[in-house]
Amino acid sequence: MLQKTMLRMRGMAAPVLVLNLALRDRALRDMAEIDTTPRQIILEPVGRNTAPALAAASVLHDGADLLLILPSDHDIRNPEILFAAVERAAALAAQGWVIAFGIRPRRVETGFGYIRRGKAMDAGIYQIERFIEKPDYDVAKDLIKNGDCDWNSGIFLLSAQTAQEELARFEPALLTQVKMATQSVRRDSDSGTDCITLGPEFAAAPACSIDVAVMERSDKTLVMPIDLDWSDLGTWPALLRRMAG
Repeated sequence: MLQKTMLRMRGMAAPVLVLNLALRDRALRDMAEIDTTPRQIILEPVGRNTAPALAAASVLHDGADLLLILPSDHDIRNPEILFAAVERAAALAAQGWVIAFGIRPRRVETGFGYIRRGKAMDAGIYQIERFIEKPDYDVAKDLIKNGDCDWNSGIFLLSAQTAQEELARFEPALLTQVKMATQSVRRDSDSGTDCITLGPEFAAAPACSIDVAVMERSDKTLVMPIDLDWSDLGTWPALLRRMAG
């Protein structure tokens, strides 16, 4: 799945991997198998969830860089639709907005989170009214019936500067700890890839997701609903459903 995620990025941008230090050699072998060289591999001494990973990537890149957050446990069968949406959203991200890509629901689903659309900002782009985390069946059924909610894909687009600004607002201790970890990094490029091992300070960063740290608290968030053939394969039922068709 990591290989498939990387292959989706071909022709879009040189990807950056953020992963656990213990997976370094495995990831390099996986990349060699698909003849892909990441722009960079950021190695965490311990896993601290997605917000510290975002913080590290934002600190280690230029503030104007746009960061497209692509979890590797997703199955996407028409990625061209996603990347067309990313290209359209890029100007908004450069202006300081954080864009979530919502998936138009195909069924009542209790295994995914939902995003309720608010005021329209532009054609097909909305402010986010609220996030709804993995509702029960009856609530999910009502969300679908109302027609103003999309699945939360966990795919986000924002600038490195905006990431740091929003983390500084809502999780300053997290950002400070990660910055300390980026100041004591160990670098090597023996593999032909720029590998950066974050310092031990990273272990003290609060474990927090991007959704909780930024998306559910920021007033700079937008959602762009897209008709993506997508699934988050984070559970066995989701994997089995996807394998069945």
